[in-house]
Amino acid sequence: MLTGSWTPTAVSLDAARTALATLPGRNYVLLITDGAPNCNSALDGSRCRCGSDTMSCSTNPRLCIDDDRTVAAVAALQSAGIETFVVGYDTSAWADVLDRMAAAGGTDYTTHIPVGDEASLESALDAIAGSVVSCNVELSAPPDVLQYVHVTLDGTDVPNETVATGTSSWALVGDRQIELRGSACATLRDGAAHVLAISRECHRIF
Repeated sequence: MLTGSWTPTAVSLDAARTALATLPGRNYVLLITDGAPNCNSALDGSRCRCGSDTMSCSTNPRLCIDDDRTVAAVAALQSAGIETFVVGYDTSAWADVLDRMAAAGGTDYTTHIPVGDEASLESALDAIAGSVVSCNVELSAPPDVLQYVHVTLDGTDVPNETVATGTSSWALVGDRQIELRGSACATLRDGAAHVLAISRECHRIF
């Protein structure tokens, strides 16, 4: 990001897509911005939506809101399997633009997350962190006897759904995937640090 009124969001997202394409595993982009995307000198400054109240877009088209190119950059990330979260810090004037970006991001957040101070930003980051945690765990090998599989979350037993009496349980999906359900899944995704252990008798399998 440049100093002043410049927010080259589209080119930054394109650079992120190039960099993340070389990394293994599942990748995400967390975009936190305090302004509308701009810096596209190819836009028509006399016809665009201007992102400045104090400077003229006619004389400096880089101040034009670069919404279409930025939304396309987010969509390109999503097409590459990279989801984008959009957080706007005191950006209510550009909420519609950030919402379009968030909708193209492929996450559960189809609108951007507005924040205005440290507390709301921290809360947003915790929620985002929790949302990317999966409640499904792939085991290294299929368990031969289900009753010998033990699942604990933060040291507390999580029962199999066949014997669970509460709202927290786990189930075997397919032949080797453990799925946490109910409050166990909600806890795992609450944004805090947790320890999940899956064992078969005396042999750790995750």
